[in-house]
Amino acid sequence: MLIEVPEWFEGARGGSHHTMELSYGLEYRLVKPNGIDREFIGKVLDMFSGGASISVLLVSVSMEEVAVAHIRRFGRELLGTIPIQGSGKEGEDSLDRFRRSLRNALTQVKQWVQVRRPTHIVVVGNHMTLSIAKDIINDELNKLGISIIYHEQGEGGLAGVYEFERVGVDVLRKLNISLGQEYVDEVFSRLGMNNGLVAVGIDEVRKALEFGAVETMIVLDETYKERVMK
Repeated sequence: MLIEVPEWFEGARGGSHHTMELSYGLEYRLVKPNGIDREFIGKVLDMFSGGASISVLLVSVSMEEVAVAHIRRFGRELLGTIPIQGSGKEGEDSLDRFRRSLRNALTQVKQWVQVRRPTHIVVVGNHMTLSIAKDIINDELNKLGISIIYHEQGEGGLAGVYEFERVGVDVLRKLNISLGQEYVDEVFSRLGMNNGLVAVGIDEVRKALEFGAVETMIVLDETYKERVMK
């Protein structure tokens, strides 16, 4: 929350354009004595407001489990996994047991939808699993009034969440969401060329920044969190 501008914030009191670091999930209040730039404030709110931003609830289905993750412009958060029950009622075959257990699992998925309020739902899994699950998923989730996108891939469940991060780039790009995988691929491509165009580690990156030689900088979120904690 920005209430007063310190003296060391050079030029902030008289200028009209400033750069500051914002963190997702925190509340900011910008106060200017000569009025508020409502257009700028609107853009900030659109970017950082969970209700206004595009986000995806990823539902990864396998015959053994349903894994759910929330994907936003700022990254992916794994919400949890729900096992598909192995035992069933007497006289119930394996497909009927899967359909019943999946319907129960979707009850938890609907609760996550209510809390996270995604703009889209993406359902992933292999061809066989999706062909069995699609009617049940449509029956349960279409009631929510949220667009559902199906994407076939090799894996479902928890493994399918990680696979989607690698192969689902085109789906996310259409929704204006990027997890940065293309930058990681570019890093390994340049490393393979051994042309010295990649700086790795804080010291090397700092030197590249000092020389103005940085095209793209990638920060591992775990590294950032660890350094903040320290």
